[in-house]
Amino acid sequence: GYTLLFGFLFHVAVSYACIRTFGIVFRPKARRGRAYDPIPFEARIHNHSRWLPIYFPRFKVEESGKRKSLTVLTPQSLSPGETVSLIFYPQFGRRGAHRVRLVEAFTYFPLGFSKATLKTPVESETVTIWPQAAPVPEGLFRSAENRRPVERPAIRRQFTDALDPNYIRAYVNGDAKRRIHWKLSAKSGDLVVLDNPVGYISLISLALNTHPSRWNRPVDFENGLRLFASALQTSFARKMLAEARIDGETFPIQRFSDLERALDHISDLRMNLSVDPETPFMEKGDFLVQGDRDGPVIVDWRERKVGT
Repeated sequence: GYTLLFGFLFHVAVSYACIRTFGIVFRPKARRGRAYDPIPFEARIHNHSRWLPIYFPRFKVEESGKRKSLTVLTPQSLSPGETVSLIFYPQFGRRGAHRVRLVEAFTYFPLGFSKATLKTPVESETVTIWPQAAPVPEGLFRSAENRRPVERPAIRRQFTDALDPNYIRAYVNGDAKRRIHWKLSAKSGDLVVLDNPVGYISLISLALNTHPSRWNRPVDFENGLRLFASALQTSFARKMLAEARIDGETFPIQRFSDLERALDHISDLRMNLSVDPETPFMEKGDFLVQGDRDGPVIVDWRERKVGT
C-alpha cells in the first residue's frame, strides 16, 4: 500500500514539474475577420525543460466578447527543448477589437492518474471583428444604377463593352425604362437591360446616425450596423463607388483599404447621445440606415423605404 501511495505521489509531482515548463504564445494569422466566422490563430508551444517531456499538453483559451472557451489538444508530446506550432480557429460573436487569452494549460501524465494544471496570463494581439453579414435589399442597388449618368462620376469605357453579354441581364421590376436594350429585347423576345451601361460607374452614398433616438432598441442598432456594413461591402463587390457618412464624418471608398478603414470604424461604433439627433442632410440618390418599428431599414432621400 505504501508503495502504491508513494508511486502515486511521485506520479503527481513529476506531472506538475512537467507542466511548469510549458510556454505558449498566440499570434493571429489575420488582422480582421467577421463575427461568427472562424479566425485562424497560431499557437507556438515550447517545452522549456532540459530533461522533462510534456505528455500531449492541452490548453484552454477564452474568446473575448462572448466568454466562450475552447480546448485545444496538442497532437504530440513535447520533448525537452522542443517547440511545436499549431493552428486553431476561434469564433468571435461580437464586433470590435478582441483577443484570445489563455485560461489554463494542463496535461495528464502517461498513466492518466493525475492532471497537472498551469494558469498564466497570456494574451494574443488584437484583431478587429467586423459586423456579421446581413441581407441587403436589391432595390438599393437598382435605385443607384437608375440615376442618370450626369449625376455621378463618369469613368468612360470602350464602346465595345456595351456589347459584352456580361453587362446584359433580364429586366427586373423597378429598372428604369431608359436602360432597356430594345434591339436585343426584340431579338430575344424578353426585356433585357444593360447591367452596367457604358459611360459611368454607379455611386452609392449611405448615411448613419448613432443617436439613440434613431433606434427603437439596442438590437436594432446592432442589426442596423450589420446592414450598413453589408451594403458597403456589396456595393464594393459590385464595383460601385461608395461613400459612408457616419455622424457627419465622411469615408469615401474607392479602394479596398478605404473599405477596411470604414468597416473598422463601424466595428467600434456605439450609440452616442452627444451627436446631432436630426436626420443627416441628404441629396437626391442618398440613402439612410435607421431604425423602424419592423427593425432596421434603408430609406432614400425622400424618406421612402428601399424595397427588396
